[in-house]
Amino acid sequence: MSRHLTLLTALGIAFGATAAAGQDHSVGAIPQNPNASAGSGFTLPVAVVDPASGLPTAALTDAMAAWLGAAFDLPDMQARPRFALVPPKRLVSLRLRGVASDRWAISNAELAPSQVVAIYADDDRTIYLPEGWTGGTPAELSVVVHELVHHLQNEAGLKFACPEVREDVAFAAQARWLGLFGTDLHSEFGIDAFTLLVRTNCPL
Repeated sequence: MSRHLTLLTALGIAFGATAAAGQDHSVGAIPQNPNASAGSGFTLPVAVVDPASGLPTAALTDAMAAWLGAAFDLPDMQARPRFALVPPKRLVSLRLRGVASDRWAISNAELAPSQVVAIYADDDRTIYLPEGWTGGTPAELSVVVHELVHHLQNEAGLKFACPEVREDVAFAAQARWLGLFGTDLHSEFGIDAFTLLVRTNCPL
């Protein structure tokens, strides 16, 4: 028996996933399928990762952006963001330099390479992903959803009372994406309700 999850994008394109009972969910179970997310037991109807670069494909980016527009009333994407794979320590340095607004940690003092899972830099409109990112699980793809929200916000020139408020929709979109695959922010990233409240509201 199969479980079907379908996301209807603003373009009316079916963007979904299927998970078959009894399927091998071990890492690398479906490595030959370019549309497969290895180890998760689901496939997407678009290629997830470009085999040459290891980066998210244009088709995946377009589908996610259309879904975000439909589900969260975000502006249409004018141009795709750049993507880059960098060492985890580089993600921390980008965060500390202030080129990104992402609030994966509550304060700079808490930052460690394992805590910053992706960064969107407003200045060069680039989504930085950690080396080793494969797009192989709903959680790994969810960080692309999160950062793509920031790209859409940046393109549209949206203004916020503080950087934390900018995170509200990004975390909401990420949580909804994870929920489609039966998981959540707490299970995947250790983000509970209180932490989410702190990261999405201006400091007092």
